[in-house]
Amino acid sequence: GGGEGGGDKGASTTFKEQQGLRRKAILALQLILGRKTIANHFREFDTFAEDCFVCLQIVVACFGAFSQGANDVANAVGPLAVIVSIYETGSVQAQASPQWVVAIAIVGVLVGLALWGHRVMETIGQRITHITPARGYIVQLSSSLSVIGSSLLGFPVSTTHAQVGAVTGMALTGGVRAINVWVLANIVVSWLVTIPFSLVCSALAFYMLEVTVYFRY
Repeated sequence: GGGEGGGDKGASTTFKEQQGLRRKAILALQLILGRKTIANHFREFDTFAEDCFVCLQIVVACFGAFSQGANDVANAVGPLAVIVSIYETGSVQAQASPQWVVAIAIVGVLVGLALWGHRVMETIGQRITHITPARGYIVQLSSSLSVIGSSLLGFPVSTTHAQVGAVTGMALTGGVRAINVWVLANIVVSWLVTIPFSLVCSALAFYMLEVTVYFRY
């Protein structure tokens, strides 16, 4: 009796393991087919043309870095620059930021890119849709132009938002099925969540600062 019970348990465990492996194989197959399905909705360009766009994409990526520095980095440096201006002159003045403030921004960009930048690059470059050098060139150019235009008008915008919009617009030329809708929906939800979350964190932080510092003096 005990031997049969042990045999039944062993057979049950083996069956569950097989079911688990089968589910993983199905999920992997669906992922592979899903990527192929997205890729099949695009017309493939000539290989020589794609190779040419590799060099062009490097050039336009430098333009994208310039546009990001003119807007995203400026957004991050702005509050610190204002604090420094008030401390030194007693008022907010429209002048160039000190070199050490710019250096802090550069270091922050490099460290952030090295630590967690690859996650955002993977999401935009691989998970939304199928991107080739030619399509990547169009995405980078269009998003950089929109960010530069916003910078000239004095509007604080996000390069990431612009690039996601450019990737989506490019992908729509292949139809809605060329887009990973779930990934795009998660990105939009993250945009909506970060605004109130940042608002609450800022309010709590300033309240704690006000209670611990302002009231003391």
